[in-house]
Amino acid sequence: MTANWTTAQRRAWKWPDHITVSQWAQQNRMLPSHITSEPGPWRNERTPYLRGIMDAIHEAGCEEVIVLKAAQVGFSESLRNTIGYWIDHEPGPCLIVMPDQKSAEELIDERIKPLLEFTPAVARHVSARAWDVKKASIRLDTMSIYIGWAGSSQALKSRPIRYLLLEEPDEYPHVSGAGGDPISKAMKRVTTYSAKGRARVVVGGTPTSRAGNTWKAWEACDDQRHFWVPCPHCGTYQRLLWKNVKYAERLEGEERQKHASRILSSQAAWYECEKCTGKILDSQKTAMLNLGKWAGSDQVVTADGRIVGSATKRPRRIGFSLPATYSPWVSFAKLAAEWIEAQGNQQQLADFINQRLAEPFEEQRAKSEPTLFETKARGAPAPMVVPTWARVLIATADTQGTDEKTGYFWYVIRAWSFAYRSQLIDYGVCHSKEELHERCLVRPIPMENGQHVTPQVLLIDSGGPRWQEVYEFSQSDTRIKPTKGASSRRIAMVTERPQKNHKVMLWEIDPNQSKDHLHRLIHDPDETRWMLHNQVDPDYCRQMCSEAKIFNPSTGGEEWVEIVKNNNHLWDCEAMNAAGAWHFGMGTPEPATMPATPPVVTRATKGNPWLREDERENWMQR
Repeated sequence: MTANWTTAQRRAWKWPDHITVSQWAQQNRMLPSHITSEPGPWRNERTPYLRGIMDAIHEAGCEEVIVLKAAQVGFSESLRNTIGYWIDHEPGPCLIVMPDQKSAEELIDERIKPLLEFTPAVARHVSARAWDVKKASIRLDTMSIYIGWAGSSQALKSRPIRYLLLEEPDEYPHVSGAGGDPISKAMKRVTTYSAKGRARVVVGGTPTSRAGNTWKAWEACDDQRHFWVPCPHCGTYQRLLWKNVKYAERLEGEERQKHASRILSSQAAWYECEKCTGKILDSQKTAMLNLGKWAGSDQVVTADGRIVGSATKRPRRIGFSLPATYSPWVSFAKLAAEWIEAQGNQQQLADFINQRLAEPFEEQRAKSEPTLFETKARGAPAPMVVPTWARVLIATADTQGTDEKTGYFWYVIRAWSFAYRSQLIDYGVCHSKEELHERCLVRPIPMENGQHVTPQVLLIDSGGPRWQEVYEFSQSDTRIKPTKGASSRRIAMVTERPQKNHKVMLWEIDPNQSKDHLHRLIHDPDETRWMLHNQVDPDYCRQMCSEAKIFNPSTGGEEWVEIVKNNNHLWDCEAMNAAGAWHFGMGTPEPATMPATPPVVTRATKGNPWLREDERENWMQR
């Protein structure tokens, strides 16, 4: 029997058409005058870059969205759009975690309640019962919204959550009230919905340092996206980078503060196109933004607006970088004035880099440049020749990959003598343990005097998921020593710890000490302290510059961090090598009377087809 439904009834029971978050916001969101300087209907064309962020939250395969945001870019209101969309179209329990109780209470009064009151599509889901709106929760006819703060264990208590919003996670305490990392505790709340592929986590914050929660979340993204806009003069798509913001020069005798005020008052700043060097003014920014496109870190946007390059398929974590250079409310002159005023004031400079550029602030205390290594390589000896002055030959390997099938090893072989005199012999990549063993411990390396040698030891990183495989590899040859970075600062650079269950001797290396040691040797005025060979390639030079020592304001200490992600393998190998030289006592001064040239350097196994019988001696026995 077919029901005789009226048109009104059919419309009421009709399943709602699917729309995106940005489409819902354009159709429904209303901004009241007491929370914005531009009240009225939400307009996507005002901040076009937010459209891609809002819609990515429900992109196929996406579970987490991470946004590095500057101040005054509109991101917080886009989150309210997302909440409104969930209430109206995709309901599910939602938890918003703020840094502290005060900010959580302000969020409800100043942001969530106006959303519920002034947007009709959301207001119709609000209950008439007064007790459904509390200090820490709001109950609607479709879903519940819980507001908590990172320091409260009660706010993060075990309840199933579909939507989790983490606001300003760099400001979270390290532990919540009952102990434990507040982010980890909050993430456990989405477990039930994650198993069904329905959970969404949104992290929005201004990064403070590379060790902060926001930057760590960004680095974990499968897909890191940047907004590209076309030049109004030549049409070239590009990212709006701070380095291309130009401003009027300082007049002779002009104080810094007056210089900043002059630029701001006369709007004497502009953006310079990286292609045609044309001046791009603030008045042209809106049109550029409306033609903008989000592209991944391995993609570019062509002049005709096509996105080319490798795209991450169905990324689980999507990251967005949103500096203030894109904001319609922040002029290039304002940014320039703030930058000028920040010079000479470390706190102001940190605030500018964090709040305006949405980047972590790092005061670099030690770093190398590729030109240094290029200079060292010019005129250096050839590779694969061990100098006669060598007393120890050390091989080191950095383990990469999650399993034996897809994994590989970077390696370095370096010769050492007294007073830390050293020479790079060889480096490269091996795709199996057998190949690594052959290259580093079996293959004979010629000396300047015509003899042949092999390294005394192979130090191999065991700190990742392949640790058990590395331990088994170490059991096959006594010269192989597994290493691991010490989790805390140590008195000694290297500590040997027997692993009784695995019958190996683990070398625990203090990473900060070993990298400090390596940096000192690289920059020593005595160039014989740390030498290269004459065939190092640009990739070696880049990898040796992949880390810098920075001051971490959150800990008050200095630490080495990656400034080029996933490109520090040879740096790690060289740091291990320097630690090995320290452990073997190569820092002692060169004796007044050098011993005779040592016997042939070899620890080759019996029956090695590469070597003659008289070459199988222990070169350390002098």
